Amino acid sequence: MVLDLVHPSLWPVIYGRSVDTDGKIIQCPFRALEPGNNIYSYSGDAYDEYSDYNSDDSEESYRGYNVNDYSRVVEASRADRYMNGWSKKFCWLPSEFEVSADGTSTKISSYINNLNGPGQKELFHPILEKIFSKFVPMFSHLLADLNGNNHQRFRSGSPTEVTDYDGQDSKRKVLTKKYYDAWEELILEYENDQELTVDFEDLTLENIDSDDESENNEHEIWDLGGVCLHRTWSPPNITDDVKLNGKTAKVIVKLANIILTPENPVYDGGSWHVEAMRNERIIATGIYYYSQENITDSELRFRRTVHVNRNPHVQWSNWGNVHDVNTEFGVQELGQIETIDNRAIVFPNVYQHCVSPFRLEDQTKPGHRKILVFFLCDPSANHEIPTTKTVTPQQPGIRADLEAALRSGRPGRLAEEIFQMILKNIPPPIPLEEAEKYRAALMRERSNFTGKSSMVQGIQYNFCEH
Repeated sequence: MVLDLVHPSLWPVIYGRSVDTDGKIIQCPFRALEPGNNIYSYSGDAYDEYSDYNSDDSEESYRGYNVNDYSRVVEASRADRYMNGWSKKFCWLPSEFEVSADGTSTKISSYINNLNGPGQKELFHPILEKIFSKFVPMFSHLLADLNGNNHQRFRSGSPTEVTDYDGQDSKRKVLTKKYYDAWEELILEYENDQELTVDFEDLTLENIDSDDESENNEHEIWDLGGVCLHRTWSPPNITDDVKLNGKTAKVIVKLANIILTPENPVYDGGSWHVEAMRNERIIATGIYYYSQENITDSELRFRRTVHVNRNPHVQWSNWGNVHDVNTEFGVQELGQIETIDNRAIVFPNVYQHCVSPFRLEDQTKPGHRKILVFFLCDPSANHEIPTTKTVTPQQPGIRADLEAALRSGRPGRLAEEIFQMILKNIPPPIPLEEAEKYRAALMRERSNFTGKSSMVQGIQYNFCEH
């Protein structure tokens, strides 16, 4: 059983209905009204600008599809051109987290949506502030990594294949011992906060013919873990302009528990997905597994949709026709992280992720997983989004508490007619029953959007519990 204790899909920003603190009805972003120009639209890439991939519906444009598929493909492409990654209806509502100049402390300066009842601020804000402060260095590291363009949406080919400028592929080999020694040296430099001086290019043996059988303990790079030398990882340069230090972060909070019992001993896992839509522009997710008991090992798996370069030297097969997938795109498996108790994980929202199944370890006793999630919205100044500082609470209980506070204060001493005039200026709440209908509509919208625009078979939007 999944318990969504705090979830942003309940009482989100509802365009044309939600009201800001100035009393104005919030409208959808202008860009949400623009037709999408990419028939595949959304990849989950934080920097995907949805360029016009193919605007021609002629049969020539769909060469490679059989006759029976042609009309279906054209219809789908025309419909999907109006899916530009934005929602015209909803937006999750982030809170404002003020990070200190040294990055060691955080102050939540606005209410947390769905965690703003009586006494909840005093109880939960100090705890969340302390935990988020621990995430700040990881988020800053990730922002620097994204800023360095280390997450391009292109599949890495065979790691030993390096395409020269003339279009020919050559193979590079490296001495096994030198390769591993270099990695040890690089890791040691990084751990000691030293300048990184290791250059893997210096270790390669250039232009080795693929038929050459060297006898000097050479080892091809693909047997060393699939390392592509021209894309070898290096720590990002974390500059002040990308750090969260001294900035106000826009953060969406989620709390969820997964409860297993002897009667319901299995969690089936989640589906592959990325978070939200372009309205929120979530660029990173931070998850804290703060309590796990009596459950088997589980992993958070990662992959991403990637462009597969159409090289003129490559001969394409009919795989895409058979599987109904355009071979312009593919899937790159990225690995997994074990989700152990008290572990914090941060990853960019350019990755699709999926929770692996788990079950009770001792089938005679209950077990659980409890998580806290921080969704970090784009912190740059050019991304505007309503926050809980600019949107009034929409829960009926909050409205009732506010009215009671006003009545017990100085406004309550006014004539009833004047007091009622004051209340009319307070935005009306959205009843729970109506809010649940909006939540269902939000789920349908995002599920349909992800299902239509994804290049990966079987992806559906869901409220994955990580």
